[in-house]
This record gives sequence, C-alpha cells and structure tokens, in this order.
Amino acid sequence: MISVSGTWAQSFAQGWLVLTLTKNDPVDLGITTAFQFLPILFLGPWGGLIADRYDKRNILFITQTVSAIQAASLGVMVLTGTATFAWVIVFAFLLGMVNVFDNPARQSFVLEMVGKQYVSNAVSLNSVLVNMARVVGPGVSGILIETLGIGYSFVFNAVSFVAVIFALYLMSKNELFLIPPVSRQKKQLQEGFKYVSHNRDLLVPLILMAIIGTLAYNFQVTLLLLAKQTFKLGAGRSGLFFTIMGVGAIIGGLVVANRKTPTNRSFLFVAFLFGILLSILAVVPKVVWAYVVLVPMGAFSIAYVAQSNTLLQIRSKPEYRGRVMSLYSVAFLGSTPIGSFIVSFVAAKTNPRSSILLGGLSTVLAVLIASFILKRRGQADPMTKK
Repeated sequence: MISVSGTWAQSFAQGWLVLTLTKNDPVDLGITTAFQFLPILFLGPWGGLIADRYDKRNILFITQTVSAIQAASLGVMVLTGTATFAWVIVFAFLLGMVNVFDNPARQSFVLEMVGKQYVSNAVSLNSVLVNMARVVGPGVSGILIETLGIGYSFVFNAVSFVAVIFALYLMSKNELFLIPPVSRQKKQLQEGFKYVSHNRDLLVPLILMAIIGTLAYNFQVTLLLLAKQTFKLGAGRSGLFFTIMGVGAIIGGLVVANRKTPTNRSFLFVAFLFGILLSILAVVPKVVWAYVVLVPMGAFSIAYVAQSNTLLQIRSKPEYRGRVMSLYSVAFLGSTPIGSFIVSFVAAKTNPRSSILLGGLSTVLAVLIASFILKRRGQADPMTKK
C-alpha cells in the first residue's frame, strides 16, 4: 500500500506536470500516457513468457528497484528545473518498459503467495490495497504540488519503493506455492496465443477487457481533464477526484473479496453497471454530483477488474498463467496508448465530457454484445459444471 501510494502520487503528478509544461494541452497528456503504455502493447507477451520461465520474486526485485531509480531521476530533473515535455515522455516510456516484465510477474505471483484456493479473495484484497493507495496517493500529490512543488511527488514515489522491496525480502521461499519454471523451448509465445484463442473462457474476457481498457480506463487523462478544464479545479481538488473514486473502489474490492469464485454473469453485470455510471459522470452538471457518482463508479470499476483477473488466473493452466496474464496486461494496460490518443483527441475537439461518455457507452455496448455471444453459443461457466 505504501509503495502503490507513491505510484498513484507520481501518476497524478506526471499528468499535472505535462499540463503545466504544455499549457493544458489534452493531446500532449494523451501522448505521454500513450508512451508509458506502448511497451506493454507491443512487448507484453514477451514479459509473460519471462514470468513463466523465471522466478517471479526475483523478477519483482529487479523491476521494483529500477522503478525507484526512474522516479528518483525524474524527481531530480523537476526539482532542478531541467525537466521538459520530451524528458517526461522518455521517463514515461522507460517506466512502461519496466512494467512489461513487472505486470505479468506480479499478477501471477499472487497465486504463488496464497495457492489456488484463495486466489479470488487475494486478487480482490490486492485490489482493495491498491485503491486504498489511490485514496492516499493523488491526495498527497495534490498537497505536495501546492505546498512544495511537483518534483516532491516523484521523490515520494521513489522512497516508497523501499517498502515493497523490503516486503519481498522478508518472504520465506519455503512458504510460497511455487510453480516450476517453464523450460526454454521454441515457439512458446505462439503456444500461448494458441492456448488462449482455443479457450473461450479466456478469450471473451480478454477481448472485453481490451475494448473497455481502450475507451473507458483512461482516468489519468479523462478525470484530470474533467477536473481541471471542465470544473476549473486546482491540484488539491483535482486529486480529490481520484481519492473519492478510490474510496468507492475499496468498497467494491471488499465486497468482491468476500465472494466466492466469480462467474461469467457476475463479471458482465459489474462491467455493465460501470459503463452506466461512467456515462452518468459524463453529464453531471456540478462537481458535487461528480463526487457522488465517483464512489459507486469506483466500486464497480474495481469489481470488474478483480473478477476478470480472477477468472483468467483460475481458468489458466499453471504453465501458461504468466503468458495469459501478460495478455491481460496488454488488454488492460497495453490498450491505453490507443485509448489515450482517442479520448484526448475527442476532448480536444469537443470537451472532456464527450471523451468520458464515449468510454461509458462503449462499455455498455461491448457488454451487451459479449452477453449475446455467450448466450448464443450456450457457453456455460466451467465452475458451475461441477
């Protein structure tokens, strides 16, 4: 939670820094976000293959350390007044390269920590911690920006990595549910794609996540623009947007963590409600109503992510899990470069409300199509066949 609070603080500060350097240009904000997630889009599957081949805990030691160095370096540049828009893009791209390997290793390591029996609960509790950090991070970042300066948000993130690196060090290897690494062979990447393409239990959630991830999960662009441009809020109150959404996500994560294994129906249901609430956020006339809508929207957004993550983990064979979760990262995070360009362009040509409405309506439509396909094909949940 400490470490991810720093991550959220940097995410908010990076967006604020870009808008400051570019005089509130939404397209430049979208470009920065795109460069951060481009590596996952193109290299994500290779990161999953590395996670299947090597010890995931050792991978995380490396990726978390490099992320700390990245944050510290950008912080120093901002504090010394040498940071430019071009340098922000470079550092965003470097962070994306690290996440190519960090995301699949971290996602699949959850199962190795708790075992298959509790993976659903663990994924949801992890989502709770991440969103508790979302409550803290942007709020702290907003305060730091208004009191000390933008650079201190990056310094805060760099220091926060000490917590997760120390936590990894304290783990006892004998208590982990380790999965034997996959030996190096030819065409392992192609095997991963083939495995997913022939398994509708994996393919449908991945395609749906790709659509929703592209057009709806661009909050670092859409929420920031809505707060700063539409409602004319300062850094502190803009950070509150992310904090309030995080409060709702904590509630949603706790509810999901207390439930049994999710089903096709449950993950489609929460995705549908998320789309509806996102559409409502796009049209609310006053900031106070935006705050109200952000709470349930945060709850359903994280419930959908947690249930999709869990379904993919429990339905994947152990030897393919790293590659499957890398495709999940591509669908969820790798789609961001495309989505950030789209939503920032729509916001620039019209307004931030239109970009948010695009995500909400696309989510609703995608869920309806997925439901129709599953029903037409007679797809049954494998967990309900027992």
